[in-house]
Amino acid sequence: MLAAIQRVWQSGRDKAALAYRRRLGLADDPRIGVVVKRLMPADVAGVLFTCDPVSGAPDRWVIEACWGLGEAVVSGLVDPDLYIASPAGDLLEARLGTKRMAVLPESGGGTSQRVVEDERLCLDETAVHALAGLGAACERLFVPRQDIEWALSGSKPWLLQSRPITT
Repeated sequence: MLAAIQRVWQSGRDKAALAYRRRLGLADDPRIGVVVKRLMPADVAGVLFTCDPVSGAPDRWVIEACWGLGEAVVSGLVDPDLYIASPAGDLLEARLGTKRMAVLPESGGGTSQRVVEDERLCLDETAVHALAGLGAACERLFVPRQDIEWALSGSKPWLLQSRPITT
């Protein structure tokens, strides 16, 4: 674990990270905290943008979702389901993605990829509403226009990470 923490700490000092910091007007010597947390055994996971990340429209929140861990979305392993919701959690639009793989936690640690035969949408209207509540809470605690990584375990939404949208 110590070697992994050191790799994360050093990643903030590579050339690309320092160039990004300079573009944002931040100091070249980053101060990085490394959080070690339990892997959430997600049934469904993904990202939530509390505005449309393309147009910036604040009345169109965008959710992408896949089966299992959100790594499948982040790494581009799947074409996730896409949902457009109002900030109040009303489902405005849903598009079925191609989610033939899932990244799942292994009992002894690590993850594995598994083929998925389920061709349904990952989220129902109740889950979209719950995620909008999570997004609203993040906006109250931090700032508007959040990029949120989340997981559903059972029907409960879990906040994994929240940060301001940078694009």
